[in-house]
Amino acid sequence: MDKADEIRARADRAPPPAPRDPVRARLPFPGGEAAVDASFARTTMQFVVAIGTVATLYLAREVLIPLALAGLLSFALAPAVQRMRRLGVPRPAAVLAVVSLAFVAILGFALVIGLQFANLANNLPRYERNVDTKIERVIAMTQSNEFASRMMRFLRGARAETPRAAPAPAPPTPASPAEADAPAPAAPPPAPVPVQVEPPPPTPLDTARNVLGPLIDPLTAAGVVILFVFVMLLNREDLRERLIRLAGVHDLQRTTEALDEAAQRVTRYLLAQLLVNVVYAVPLTIGLYFVGVPNPLLWGMFMMVFRFVPYVGPVAGAVLPLALAIAVEPGWTTFIWAASLILVLELVVNNVIEPIFYGATTGLSAMAIILAAIFWTWLWGAVGLLLSTPLTVCAVVIGRHVPQLRFLDVLLGNRPVLAPAQRFYQRALAGDSADATEQAEAYLEEKSIEALHAEVTLPALALAEADRARGVLDQQRRIGVAAVVAEMLFNLLEYDGDPPARDASPPPPAATRVLCAGGRGDLDDAAAAVIADLLRRRGVAVRTASFEALTPAELARLDLEEPGIACIAYLNSDSALHARYLVRRLRRRLPDVKVVIALCGGRDASAEAIAAVGADAVTTDLTATLAAVTGEERAPAERPEEPAHAA
Repeated sequence: MDKADEIRARADRAPPPAPRDPVRARLPFPGGEAAVDASFARTTMQFVVAIGTVATLYLAREVLIPLALAGLLSFALAPAVQRMRRLGVPRPAAVLAVVSLAFVAILGFALVIGLQFANLANNLPRYERNVDTKIERVIAMTQSNEFASRMMRFLRGARAETPRAAPAPAPPTPASPAEADAPAPAAPPPAPVPVQVEPPPPTPLDTARNVLGPLIDPLTAAGVVILFVFVMLLNREDLRERLIRLAGVHDLQRTTEALDEAAQRVTRYLLAQLLVNVVYAVPLTIGLYFVGVPNPLLWGMFMMVFRFVPYVGPVAGAVLPLALAIAVEPGWTTFIWAASLILVLELVVNNVIEPIFYGATTGLSAMAIILAAIFWTWLWGAVGLLLSTPLTVCAVVIGRHVPQLRFLDVLLGNRPVLAPAQRFYQRALAGDSADATEQAEAYLEEKSIEALHAEVTLPALALAEADRARGVLDQQRRIGVAAVVAEMLFNLLEYDGDPPARDASPPPPAATRVLCAGGRGDLDDAAAAVIADLLRRRGVAVRTASFEALTPAELARLDLEEPGIACIAYLNSDSALHARYLVRRLRRRLPDVKVVIALCGGRDASAEAIAAVGADAVTTDLTATLAAVTGEERAPAERPEEPAHAA
């Protein structure tokens, strides 16, 4: 058997190749299968890491919760320690003094709340008659509603059910003579004597164990938190260096910046929250005192603590004082005044005080705060709800500085993730002209109408043109985007903001008419309409035409009314050949017209392409286009910086 027969026989014995994935086989780029495998492995690894992190946070919560509380308190107390250090106090003495004062204040705060609760518990039986009176009135009002009547009767009966003692046996009556002569009935067997084992009286050790037993766990947790806080404040710089070493010393600047930003944001948030809660609690206490709600100091302190919990805290803190306001008198006056007081304070604090104190201290979106509260409550319970905002702030800061965790900043942060032009284009794709106009009006509060079109409208149209060139934007969507731009321009006709500064060069006289038209499509027509809008605001006589009117068949029938300048807008910077033929047609139709080709696509065309157009002027930004039409000498405008997350 020759060599060829041996190779064929080895091939016949070899196993058949595995079938190729049809999806991977259609990948248009080289190495597609390897890229898909690497992406799948990376996604799987990230998912496993996320699941492992959540499991670790849940299983190690007994250790992590005191550590997180200690970190939160150390962030809040660090400014006081630093201030004492500037006064020359040694670090150990400063840390000991600050921690001692803080925990004495917390203990005193808890003691006052406990005494107030004890006083309230002693006075609660006095309000029972008022509650019964209100229930009776509600029952009388709901007699016509069968369901409500049954419910109120059920509540009244359930409340009235209390264990009662068995009635005492009646004394025996004296027997008559006949009954005395009758034979006595047989005596019943004696009833069994109940036996009850009485435990021995508790010793002092048992009493101490019963009293201190429930307090052991909270006192132990408090001691661990105090120890952690003391160690964190005492070795603050050393802990920071160790965290930097764990994160990697190859980028000290980024790691240091991330740690400093997280500490500053959490510290500012806690101090701002404390100030806001104090501002809320003081008038609440005074108001409840004059309204007539018992123990107003308790409810002011109660609300000051509960407001640290986002969203749920203010609602939960208002339930008890309002319930007490219902029970304190037979009528409803106290309840109405107390509810009105809390409602007014909430409106003032939420809309006036919090924006002043908070600003952008947390860097979290409203949705992120809600999701964080749900997640950390599910993970760590009530303590997780209290720590949800500070922990999420730290996660967002890490996401801003670690590229692999950038999704945390995108999902939870409050910074815009799209550039203004991208947001406008998204609204235009959705056909939401009202929202697009609202976005433009918000932009005009800070910048001029020319800046709006140069930095938002034309770049958004350039994005649409790029999608059209890639074949992902059909004709219906293109027409819709152009229609949104046209409606936005119409809605802003009454805008009379400050006009842009001009040089000494005068605009063309009113007799010089300007024709603005698109070069190749509906999007170019929208860009030409933007240029025409700005020219009209400068007092220039402008007429617009569609790109279809400049085709060879339609140009001969177009009534141009002898314009002096023709401004043709192109969003595709590679349209130099098309522009050259269009310039020839215009010159053949109007030999004396001045032709300005405006390439509005957001990128500069090559010098060779511009020279091949043959127009009187070829511009690549809006400022230069307006200057070429009006004859002004103006420097081109600077392009705005895109946000960090702009795609």
